[in-house]
Amino acid sequence: MKNFKSFRLSAILTLLAIVILSCSKDNPTGPVGGNGNVYTLQSVTPAATGYAADFVCTDGSNTYQFSNFTSGKIVMLNFWATWCGPCRSEIPDLISLNQDLQGRNFILIGLNVNDIKDSVSNYALASGITYNLIMSNNDLENAYGGINAVPTTFIIDKTGKIVETLVGSRNKASYMSILNKYLD
Repeated sequence: MKNFKSFRLSAILTLLAIVILSCSKDNPTGPVGGNGNVYTLQSVTPAATGYAADFVCTDGSNTYQFSNFTSGKIVMLNFWATWCGPCRSEIPDLISLNQDLQGRNFILIGLNVNDIKDSVSNYALASGITYNLIMSNNDLENAYGGINAVPTTFIIDKTGKIVETLVGSRNKASYMSILNKYLD
């Protein structure tokens, strides 16, 4: 019985250590999206024309800076909304694309416009979204030239330059054709 209690205590302490380390503010991987996790913007720093705006987001406990967790990666920023039919139709392809490109210096971020955070969390859970989700705001949308339609997707190269601006939904093959020009 004593060995079981020691084992249980050891297992709990190990799990706690893993959780603390993975939630560290210094975690360079950035926010972990999906499974209903939706991050909130704290601040936006506009960039020179043609380059990605920087921003800071939070999960309520930790903060993450966009430029830190995307450095050296191809970034796909997808502005979307739960009420947008074309946005909803491309989400399964985005989930699949994100899974296929894991480990290839790529990050997909869904930036939700005009929704309530709880509805986005519920939608993410129901849809099985496995990529990063962040609540957008007017400052971020204006930093990207104004978002006049959703979905609007920006492809950003490893130097932070916006290399593609895509208005309207695409399928996985179309996105892959574009991304393959920039991926290693």
